Amino acid sequence: MANPPLATPFAARIAAFIWKFMALPFILRGDGSFSRRAADFFDRKTPAIDAEGVSARDLTIDDQDTDLWVRIFTPSSSSSTLPVIFFFHGGFFALCTPASPHFDALCRNLATACAAIVISVNYRRIPEHRYPAAIDDGFEALKYFQQHSSKNALLDLSNTFLVGDSAGGNLVHNLSSKLALAREDLSPIVIRGQVLIQPSFGGESLTPSEKEFADVPFANQRFSEWRWRAYLPPGASRDHPGCNPFGGEAPLDLAAMAIPPTLVVIGGSCPGQDRHAQYVDKLIAAGKEAQSIFVPGACHGFYLAPKFPHARKFCEDIATFVKIRVASS
Repeated sequence: MANPPLATPFAARIAAFIWKFMALPFILRGDGSFSRRAADFFDRKTPAIDAEGVSARDLTIDDQDTDLWVRIFTPSSSSSTLPVIFFFHGGFFALCTPASPHFDALCRNLATACAAIVISVNYRRIPEHRYPAAIDDGFEALKYFQQHSSKNALLDLSNTFLVGDSAGGNLVHNLSSKLALAREDLSPIVIRGQVLIQPSFGGESLTPSEKEFADVPFANQRFSEWRWRAYLPPGASRDHPGCNPFGGEAPLDLAAMAIPPTLVVIGGSCPGQDRHAQYVDKLIAAGKEAQSIFVPGACHGFYLAPKFPHARKFCEDIATFVKIRVASS
């Protein structure tokens, strides 16, 4: 089923070595406790600056209760309205922010490739904040821009997309589910599509790909196990909808839900590839528009290394998905 791993660029191999042998032991201690100080030390932040043809600025939405803020990336040459991408970063629900260098770079690439304004959401993280805090933050970010649409002249909110990678892909699914179940009017926001990039899903039983690729770079099995214990409500199994979109506890009638057109990015050497393929199959079986991009041999997070094979093509594929739906809106 899986393909041989792609040749990994030297810089990515160094990053994987640092993560596994230098960062992870300090972030997730031997006794299972998590160090926010160590996590922040190894995640040096980059400022919101104009670079690579994209301007960036940080905007605080709630500085009292949730510390909710976003980083907004706008193509510098734009003078007309642009589609909007709400982006949710990965990091096991525990790590990274929109200011993390690799996610800052990815959002700039997406803004350029998609000719869109990217709003990267700084959602609350575990272990300080369990499910559904991060999903609620995504919802509040949407509501903020709905309520302040008149102050953001460049945002074409009628062409909005939800995009997330890894843990962020999980959040995109659950945010879409929340919106579909709530049936709340978000106008002028219209969700035209969602992109789940190697989303973090799980279940009580391991799939063949989860067993085969348990300890590939950036998908450490020990950290993955800790993640679900820290993220899900106390006592919840991994068939909880926060983990398994099709588990026994997921109260979803997909056929009756207004799920936007969906693109799922699947890596051939990613532990979650079986669940990603199942996600697409389930949506199609429920009569929803869904498709996937399969990247042979790609490990989890391959797109975060700009020199990684297929990384540039990955952004182009997402841009095609976005532009087709904008053109037909």
